[in-house]
Amino acid sequence: MFKVINNRGFQVTHNGVVISVMFGDGNYCENGHTGTSRVVDGAMSCVDAEIALWEENDFNGAWLTREFYRDVYDKNPNDDVLGRCSTDVLVDAINWVDAINWANERK
Repeated sequence: MFKVINNRGFQVTHNGVVISVMFGDGNYCENGHTGTSRVVDGAMSCVDAEIALWEENDFNGAWLTREFYRDVYDKNPNDDVLGRCSTDVLVDAINWVDAINWANERK
């Protein structure tokens, strides 16, 4: 499933996980504190974005962002939302979600 969220970004649900990519005003990105979001040729754009992951059916506390970051980068982030991420981090997040068998891992 794809969702556009308040013209500030989007969410993709894949393999039971929501991957949230936000890059508008108020998000942890270059556009975050501008008061507006950059629009070029009718499309909002930004050089970076905030990314968060959580289990689709359990948004209340089932964050997966830190687990992803530890598994892929062997670092401990201090938040469930990763700020100022490049497109490479988004690709890594999608690949991480795709590689894990959530039905077996989360029981």
